[in-house]
Amino acid sequence: MTITNNQQSPEVCLHEQAEVVMRAGLMSLSTGMGSYRVKSVMRIIANALGISNKALVTLTEINSTCHVKKGDGHLFNSEVNTISSVGVDSNKIRLIGNLTKGLKEKKYNHTIDCISTELTKIQNSKPLWNIWFSALWAAVACVGFTFCIGGTIFEMFGAFVGSFLGHLSRKIMLKRKYNQFIVNSLAVCVAEIFYVLLWVSFSHIPILINCFQMNSGEQLSGFVGALLFVIPGFPLITGGLDIAKMDFSAGIQRLVYAIAIILCATTIGASFAILIGLKITDLTTPFSGNYVLFTFFRFLMSGLGVFGFSLMFNSNMKTALWAGLIGGFANMGRLILIDFKMSYFLATILATLFVGLAATVIVKFFDFTRITLSVPGVLIMIPGSWLFRMSYDLLNQNAVSALNYGSKAFATILAMVVGLVIARFLTDKNWRHDYTL
Repeated sequence: MTITNNQQSPEVCLHEQAEVVMRAGLMSLSTGMGSYRVKSVMRIIANALGISNKALVTLTEINSTCHVKKGDGHLFNSEVNTISSVGVDSNKIRLIGNLTKGLKEKKYNHTIDCISTELTKIQNSKPLWNIWFSALWAAVACVGFTFCIGGTIFEMFGAFVGSFLGHLSRKIMLKRKYNQFIVNSLAVCVAEIFYVLLWVSFSHIPILINCFQMNSGEQLSGFVGALLFVIPGFPLITGGLDIAKMDFSAGIQRLVYAIAIILCATTIGASFAILIGLKITDLTTPFSGNYVLFTFFRFLMSGLGVFGFSLMFNSNMKTALWAGLIGGFANMGRLILIDFKMSYFLATILATLFVGLAATVIVKFFDFTRITLSVPGVLIMIPGSWLFRMSYDLLNQNAVSALNYGSKAFATILAMVVGLVIARFLTDKNWRHDYTL
C-alpha cells in the first residue's frame, strides 16, 4: 500500500505528510506531555512516513519543519500552530505511546491514511470518567494528602467535601472555556468556603467535636488539602524534565505556568483565611501510638492519594492502581526516612528515584507510559503546606518566615525532579546521550 497518489507532486506529498506530523504533535502537547516527548512522537511519525522532522515545542506552540531529500537538494515544509489551553489526559498519553511503539515495531502501515485514522481514533476517544467521578477521586486524593501532613478526621472530611465541590466547579468552568486563572481562583474559593462552613457548623455540636477529633484552633492540613486539586503537577514535573533535557524554552515556560497557578491558588486561599480571621498553625504535636499501624496507614493513604490523582488525570483503572502502589510505597518510605532524621531533600530524591525506576520496570510488562505512572506517583510529595504558608506569611508581611517556607518548598520540588531525572539517566540511553530517533 503506497502513501500517496503517484500523480501528486512531491511538494503536495510533503505538505500532507507534514500536516499529519503536526497533528500528532498538537495532540501530544494537549495531553500534557513534556516537550522532549512531543518531539519524539513527531520524529517517530515523520520517520514512519519517510521524512525527517525538527520541531520547536513550547507550552502551547509548535514550530515544525519537515524535509525530504529530492535529487541533489531537499524539499522543506514549515508550519507553526498552537493549542488553546493547557491540560492533562493520561489515557491519550497512553494511546499515543502505543501508536508510536506500534509504528516502530511495524504493527501499523506507514501510510498517511493509516496514521491519520489512528490519530482520529485517539482524538475522538471520550474521557474514561465523567466529571462527578473525577471530582470524587480528586477529593479522595486530597484526603490522602491531608492525612500525610497530619490532618485530623475532621480535616480529612472537610478536605473531601471542599475539594469535591471545588474540582466539580472547576471542571464545569473549564468546559465553558473560562480563563484558567479565573477558574482556579473561583474553584479554590468554593473549596475553602465549604471547608469553613463545615468547620463552623460542626464546632457548635459537641458530639461532632469528639467524633471528628476537632481541636480548638484551626489548623493547616485540611485547609491546604481542600485546594490541592488545582496544583498543576504535570507541568511542574515535566518542566523540570524538559530543562534536564536542555530544552529551556519549553521547560521555563512550563515552570512559570505551574508557579503562576500555584501562587494564584495559594494566594487566594491565604487571602480567604486572612479575610475571615482564620488562625493558621502548623501541626507540631509528635505522633504517639502504634508506629507500625501508623506506617501502614501512611502507605494506604499515600497510595489512595496517588490513585485518586491518577484517575483525576483520566488514567484507566489499571494504570491508577499501579501508580498508587508505587506512590504509596515511595511516600511511606520517604516519611519513614524523615522520621529517622534524614533531610527532606535527600529522602525525596530517594523516593522519587524509586518511583522512576519502578515505573521503568512496570511499563515493560503493560501498555503504560512512564509519565502516567511516575508523575502521579510523586504528586503526593508536593509540599503544599509549605507553599501555602509561604503565601500566607507574605500576605501578613512576614518575609523571613515566607522565605523559610518558600526555600523548603523549592528544595523539595527540586528533589522530586532530580530523583526522576536520575532514574531516566540510569535507564534511558537517550537521556544519557544526545541521541535522536
